[in-house]
Amino acid sequence: MSRDLLSVTGKQSASPSNSAADGRVVPPAGQPGHGEFTASLRRQRVRPGRLEDGYTGAFEVICGDCGDYPDLDYSQVLPRLQRLRGPYTTIKAGLAAYQEHLGLAN
Repeated sequence: MSRDLLSVTGKQSASPSNSAADGRVVPPAGQPGHGEFTASLRRQRVRPGRLEDGYTGAFEVICGDCGDYPDLDYSQVLPRLQRLRGPYTTIKAGLAAYQEHLGLAN
């Protein structure tokens, strides 16, 4: 199933792949090199349909290597991706989770 179709339907594979679309081998989460091209830390968006627009004060980790897509809402991703996303109430907590997920934590 293509990434475009996954984004439209909100469907995701049950488990992350160990290889990326470009053929590179993806190390497991928490290992150096995992998510180095696809992971990001961002402000969490306000849920669609709310009166206010924009972002909350919380942060979330998005990792394409784990099967997450930044255009999906928190409610549209699998529970394991929701656990990774957070929310993290401070940027310090978000950065710590991001670094741990990428295997950069000491």
